[in-house]
Amino acid sequence: MDRSDNSDVSTPDREAEGYILDSPYVAIFNSDCTPVQIATSAQAAGVTAPSVDVSFRFADFGCGRGITLLLLAAAYPDCVFFGLDLNPEHIAEARSRAKQAGLSNLEFICGAFGSVPAEVIRDVDFAVAHGVYSWVSEAVRAALLSQLRYSVKPDGLALLSYYTAAGYAQTLPLRNLLSRLAEAEPGDPVHRRRKALDLVRQLERNDVPFFQQNPVARSIVQQWDEAQPGYLEHEYFAENFRLAMPMDVAEFMSRAGFTFCGDTAHTTQLPASDVARAHPSVLDEVATLSDAVPFRKDVFAHAPANAGNPGLQIADADMFGAIWPRQIMERMESWNDEFNDLAVFCIERPRTWKSIRDHFQSLGEEPRQTAARLRCAMSARVLTRYHGTVASAALVDGCLFRFKSELSGKLIDDPSLRNMPPHLPSRALGGAVPIPPEYLQIIAAGCEVASASDWAQRATQRVLERQKSADLGVSEEAVQRKIFDQIDTVSRVWVPFLVAAGVLEKR
Repeated sequence: MDRSDNSDVSTPDREAEGYILDSPYVAIFNSDCTPVQIATSAQAAGVTAPSVDVSFRFADFGCGRGITLLLLAAAYPDCVFFGLDLNPEHIAEARSRAKQAGLSNLEFICGAFGSVPAEVIRDVDFAVAHGVYSWVSEAVRAALLSQLRYSVKPDGLALLSYYTAAGYAQTLPLRNLLSRLAEAEPGDPVHRRRKALDLVRQLERNDVPFFQQNPVARSIVQQWDEAQPGYLEHEYFAENFRLAMPMDVAEFMSRAGFTFCGDTAHTTQLPASDVARAHPSVLDEVATLSDAVPFRKDVFAHAPANAGNPGLQIADADMFGAIWPRQIMERMESWNDEFNDLAVFCIERPRTWKSIRDHFQSLGEEPRQTAARLRCAMSARVLTRYHGTVASAALVDGCLFRFKSELSGKLIDDPSLRNMPPHLPSRALGGAVPIPPEYLQIIAAGCEVASASDWAQRATQRVLERQKSADLGVSEEAVQRKIFDQIDTVSRVWVPFLVAAGVLEKR
């Protein structure tokens, strides 16, 4: 079905159900929404997952501006991807980028949940609904559940994210105040929402008693200065916002035949009672409350018989390693204590699941706990599951390279994405690899030059152009010094690693 002409992107206001359509959401890659992360989370819970090593079908319900799908489609050209979103601006933008990058294995559809004929999005192996459940009305949640029921295969997996009452309840007074302030402010809706945010920022700076007594709310407001306006508007002004707990969401998903597997990012360390063993969401309920977990991304299997299989389902030969070159990772400070020793073990060199399991079992850790910590390290983008062998390629001095996917250059040079944390597509590294911004322009410059001797000059030009557009007053001499310091690391460490990971290829 060809929708590249955007003829279907007009959406009646009544379908929005209080969801914001007049301001676009941020363009961002969600690493927890990859098939590798979802599959590993299920396998860590003893659930058989669809294979990510063969062709699969993937759907993103509430896909936003489509960045996650674009990167995954470029990384998995033999797989099929669908994106459904209510915002016509999101869909038009995503289609345009897919067309520019020459991606033909994904389809972006504008519409509400349940509005698409069942035969359009069907037989899906992996489905995600990220940033939807907590923000929409009861009617839209019911439509989402129906969509998941008929789109996901009987043995497929679905990820659903939501805010919890245990860790996020302190924001409810803020949300109520923001709504009242926006209603009272004159002007268009975007202006009213942003003015309301400014007024609450001022209250926090004035150190009013509410923020003294609610440190979580204070911390959240202090982070607003680093967030894009579109994110804050969608985050805090959705009319139907609600909090939930794991058992609420598990019961909701069970109505469509989905069984709870676990969270992608949180490691439950509480002892399991007989009740919790029979109903895993009970244990997660207690852990979420105990640890005040604010946001969860839960995975569900679309078949009761698929859940609760004895033992872990991660294959012994599955390989896990660092998301970045070892030389870069080893310079970093320690990570989350929850998985620091595991990260160090796998960063030293890629490890099979069997070697990881056996090593930590010899130290007295149960394999299920090791698997949960591995899942957590993957969610934090420290480790990932490798597809094939990712060993730094041997490159001779002066070797030229280029991006393997046309999408990479398009994303880097898109001015509307300059505030997006940069990722580039890589099947070998689980879908996409994050690139530190300070190295990104140097890598892009290396893809453009006709001779390695021109690399530093072109990199300096790219950085200066980017800083000029951002109105940053940095001298050319300072940029040149920094480029010369960094280009050696890029050529010796990053380029060989990215060639091995399929992000770059030799020219």
